[in-house]
Amino acid sequence: MEDMLTLAAQEGIIVEYYPFQKPLLGIYMQLDGTSPIIGLSTHLKTLAEKRCVMAEELGHHFTSVGNCIPDREFYHYSARVVISKVEYKAIRWAANYLIPEDGLT
Repeated sequence: MEDMLTLAAQEGIIVEYYPFQKPLLGIYMQLDGTSPIIGLSTHLKTLAEKRCVMAEELGHHFTSVGNCIPDREFYHYSARVVISKVEYKAIRWAANYLIPEDGLT
């Protein structure tokens, strides 16, 4: 976890814990003109949970451009497809970060 916190600090990302309502475990946000923020849920208890959620949120930082979360409900299938693609990229980044390919041999 320390390595991810160091990476976040190097990228200028603020990491804080919030009492999110379940099932929300983490969020990445960057508003115009402000530092990016990763919010982690206070409901995360184990180190493994914290590492997984933190890695995915870092994945959003490195793979997402702009705000992809709509400020209203999903009315169109295309909006869900966009969100799914963004989530996939972040999860893939997280998996590659947590388990590098050279670690699989």
